Amino acid sequence: MFADVTGKVLPASHVLKMFIKAFVYHITEELDTKDAPFKIDETRWVVPVSADLTETSKQILRSCAQQAGLPFGQLILVTEAEAAFAYCQSLMDRNHNQQIQEGIEYMVVDIGGSVTDITVIKNETNEATEKYYRTGNDCGGTASVMQSLKKEAPDAHQAIIRECEQIKRKVKGNQDKIEMRVPYACLNNICLKIRDENFLSVISTSKYGNNIILKGDTLRIEADIVHTLFMSTIDKIILLMEDMFTDYKDAHNVADIVMIGGISECILVQEAVRQKFFHKSVIVSEDAYLAMVIGAVVCGSRSCQ
Repeated sequence: MFADVTGKVLPASHVLKMFIKAFVYHITEELDTKDAPFKIDETRWVVPVSADLTETSKQILRSCAQQAGLPFGQLILVTEAEAAFAYCQSLMDRNHNQQIQEGIEYMVVDIGGSVTDITVIKNETNEATEKYYRTGNDCGGTASVMQSLKKEAPDAHQAIIRECEQIKRKVKGNQDKIEMRVPYACLNNICLKIRDENFLSVISTSKYGNNIILKGDTLRIEADIVHTLFMSTIDKIILLMEDMFTDYKDAHNVADIVMIGGISECILVQEAVRQKFFHKSVIVSEDAYLAMVIGAVVCGSRSCQ
């Protein structure tokens, strides 16, 4: 069973089926034209999955995809390690005009919105072998206002999450102020309900009252505050990477660190990783947030050859 942000539950298979169906509909709407009709049965659909996904889970995923309208023969499941490896190959070829060397190991650090995954992959006969894997949860806040917002106004809650993701990607070390749009009406109502004071008053009386200005539906936050909040997350990422170099017996064979995922685009994260692991080559692409998608597409195209 899957639970949404309001606590309502539905069968996982139903959620997966509806998600795939909505995704296929969106893709068809975007790509289908009179001159070049988009044909589902002539498209290869590639889904990256965790290496430890059971055969039963894979079968459920395939069944959901079929029920959503995808032809069975056109669906390919690849491991996230395979997709990451394909992306690394593509990245090396595009940006460095190089090929991933036989026997060389690479650390792929996938920094998403709430989880950081570290995978060490090795090129063996031009195929990806997963040598090490570790994941770490990046704990977020559970303040009563945010919990109430999640249950009572899930759209507003998601809007804040998306805005935070954008800030994580764009924040730089030389900024004075950082702007963030917020669903003011929803936040104001919930503050009145829970704190018996309006949103502006909550900000003004908080310990950050002198560092945050509210103008309409936009918060102007002093960059130092955001940097401070980021440091705990960055420290967890660095610690997870250090654990890999300590725990993995062949860590000395890791040549490069490839950073993927949306948060890897954050300059503060990049600077911290480069400073800590200065003896390694750290590679970050402009399209790092699309790494798994690009890697999956590359895997799919190879199966056509």
